Amino acid sequence: MSTPTSSATVASASLDVVALINAIHEIQGQPHSQRNLDRYAELVCYLCKVSRCAVIQIEVPLRVSGRSFVDGSWAPSDRWFEAGGLGQRALVNSFAHEPVRGANGLEQQIILIRIKGSGNGMLYLELPSHDRLRLNEAVLRGMLVADFSETSGNSESFGNAESQRLELLTTLDYSSEVMRMDDFTAAAVSLVNGAVSKLSLEFAALCWVQNGRCQVKAISHLNHFDRDTDQVQHIEAAALEALEFGQELIWPTPAQSFYEDQLQAMPLMAREQGLASVCVIPMHSPDGDISAVLVVAATMRPIPVGALGQLQMALDLIQPRMQELYAKQLNWFGRTKNLALEWLTQLLGPELVMTKAVAILVFVLLILTNIIPWTYHIDASTELVTDSTRALSAQFDGRVDQVFASTGDLVEAGKILALLDTRELKEQQIELSSEMAKYDAELRKARAMNTLADVEIFQAKHDEVYAKLERIQQSINQSATTAPFQGVIVEGERRELLGAPVRRGDKLFRIAKTENLYLSLLVSEKEIKDVHLGSIGVFSLLSRPDQDITFTVTAIIPMAQLKGQDGNHFQVKAKITQTSENWWRPGMTGLAKVDGGYRRIFWLLTHKLVDYLRMKLWF
Repeated sequence: MSTPTSSATVASASLDVVALINAIHEIQGQPHSQRNLDRYAELVCYLCKVSRCAVIQIEVPLRVSGRSFVDGSWAPSDRWFEAGGLGQRALVNSFAHEPVRGANGLEQQIILIRIKGSGNGMLYLELPSHDRLRLNEAVLRGMLVADFSETSGNSESFGNAESQRLELLTTLDYSSEVMRMDDFTAAAVSLVNGAVSKLSLEFAALCWVQNGRCQVKAISHLNHFDRDTDQVQHIEAAALEALEFGQELIWPTPAQSFYEDQLQAMPLMAREQGLASVCVIPMHSPDGDISAVLVVAATMRPIPVGALGQLQMALDLIQPRMQELYAKQLNWFGRTKNLALEWLTQLLGPELVMTKAVAILVFVLLILTNIIPWTYHIDASTELVTDSTRALSAQFDGRVDQVFASTGDLVEAGKILALLDTRELKEQQIELSSEMAKYDAELRKARAMNTLADVEIFQAKHDEVYAKLERIQQSINQSATTAPFQGVIVEGERRELLGAPVRRGDKLFRIAKTENLYLSLLVSEKEIKDVHLGSIGVFSLLSRPDQDITFTVTAIIPMAQLKGQDGNHFQVKAKITQTSENWWRPGMTGLAKVDGGYRRIFWLLTHKLVDYLRMKLWF
């Protein structure tokens, strides 16, 4: 068995079409049971420049034989293969596509390409763009390699790859010949004559669509024709049916076609002109509208349906050039007239009713937003602040032995918050007590012997040891850190303090009173001009966003503060104008809205953008 090209090779050669096609052909050449269709779908995904690809069998339920990005859970939807839908069109025309709106709200194209010789096997492609040039390229590349399918239990061959590539090259040659023309009429004649030659037909005509009407521009093998003849009128009537249904139509209609009993002009044309088969193929513009219709007919036999798909692809490739040539042939008056008619048709016609209604609604809203005033609120981050705080620190070097409070705890005055370890101090106290007892005995002995020098020496040592004992006892008495007043702990975490070594003066806790709280707001420098002393507003704390609390601005600090990437902000102090709640705590944060007066709604919606443009464009 041949080894498929590695993923690293494919990644490096994702822009090399030849390498990708060779890698795909390598998989196609493997035995049926050993083909890696997930790998095949991934390579086709790279080749066609699409976001997703799958090899599917149209069955009930839909069967996916291989898919790109197998780590995902995505799968094609069954709705594309309902009767009369995209799947049926692909079975008839060899390929079909349809724009859809994905879950992310963006438009994308769903493409189905029938795999020749595989029964109901198809390539399913997703293209994240509505650009028709990319769509045509994806279809062309997909058809180039859609030459085998995954079937169950048999070795049915997928069509001949060389024959398929030859057909595609013929289509490209046909398209290139038309696009080489520099005149619209010559290009139209080349198009219809080429269609007759390609499909071995007896008749073809091109109708150009303008303002909802179809006008014959070229008829095969005729340099001149009379527009008032029945033949031309029948052709234009048949082309109008393609406009009505928005897709290619065939008469006699295929079995179970949804338009089987709805065609009138095509059967009439066939009966009046003695035709065995008639087909109309729309030519779509890049925005999805039908710009022209190709009408083809046969007198002796049905039109070969399989070739219509490639003819449709050729028309899609040719359309931008035909549109360009048609616009170039018009004089300035004609171009101006067409633009005016298109604009008036769109404005006054019955089409796009919802779009026009939305446009009128937007216009009315713009008028109203320039008239109706609304309250202007200045957003600011805010924090509850108190000036009644005190830091509690360690009174000697040691280790925190016990902790009885933590940040956020409400404590009473005198409550013990933490205890420092005093075991080492007590051991020193015992040693010094023994030493002082020794000096007491020596002092009594010296006094008994009336040796004054020894008395003074032992007395001094006794006093020194006594002083050390006093200091140790004082430290032991200060080992308990207590709350100086009723308040809340705003700094000091139990888990961080417990067992931690500390030095004298290290901060253990910060306690704050819960009374006399006020607000500290940070207002952007872009909006500080609208905040004044006495301005009122409301704020909500993160812990109770449903409760609005009123305040009044009392001070504006005239020094800006840099607040990260948000730029400069000014600190504004405000007094809370309602009774404080028991659950309020210093350091709580929230969002404040300062009342900036009444402004027009349009100004409220656009003033930030206008200020930005003024700074960038200096106007």
